[in-house]
Amino acid sequence: MAAKAGYKNIKIYTAGIPAWKKAKQLVVVKNSWLAKNLDIHHVIVDVRPTQQSRPSGIKTSLSFETAQLETMSQQFKQKKVKSSHKNLPNLVDKKAPIILYSEKTDSADVVKAYQTLRSWKYKNVTILDGGFKEWTHKQLPVQNNVRLTKINFVKKLVKGAISPENFKQFHDSNEGLVLDVRTKKEAKAGKLNGSMNVPLDTLEANLASVPKNKEVAIHCVSGTRANIAYNLLKSKGYQKVRFLNNNITIDKDGDYKID
Repeated sequence: MAAKAGYKNIKIYTAGIPAWKKAKQLVVVKNSWLAKNLDIHHVIVDVRPTQQSRPSGIKTSLSFETAQLETMSQQFKQKKVKSSHKNLPNLVDKKAPIILYSEKTDSADVVKAYQTLRSWKYKNVTILDGGFKEWTHKQLPVQNNVRLTKINFVKKLVKGAISPENFKQFHDSNEGLVLDVRTKKEAKAGKLNGSMNVPLDTLEANLASVPKNKEVAIHCVSGTRANIAYNLLKSKGYQKVRFLNNNITIDKDGDYKID
């Protein structure tokens, strides 16, 4: 596929190809797709100046004008904050799907906002094709006189995943097995109380230690290895198994935090 033509000085690609994102080129989403995804699993941000965004905006969107983002960038710079810790308020998940919009696709403010959030290491930032002008022309859902500023993002669970809230309840209940598939070195630095550590690369050889008659919740550090372990156990006939698809940090006392 080729870059979408018709815009000056920028390249816009209509498919989410990883290499294109890695090159920090702009990625857009169609307004017909967004109209079907106005939910808590997508973060929709109106970056227009306040005087433009106040009368109306896309339904469920929140307002963070580009000037605000630039101010936050300057504050981060002064405090020497690492890129991985530069976050929108209440949005620590760097894989959260963020859709930005302004009046038009190639408005200078939305391009700048896109570049800013990408520099903060958000991986799934896109721009609404056609902007708010085309959105209203097609009479798609809007909200009037509402400017949401608090992000209430809920990560969409993939097949087999367990939510952070349910994982905590599961761990606290002591009614099943929490399976830690990190390395021995990682587990030595901090391990959940009552969990069993079986490194992923040794899991298949140690399946006998994982009971099939108990519910099992698997975790690693970010969810990648836990997902692999989940698929392995499912292929071996385990039915009561789920995995944590979130970042988790554990201290030496067993206290933990899930992002």
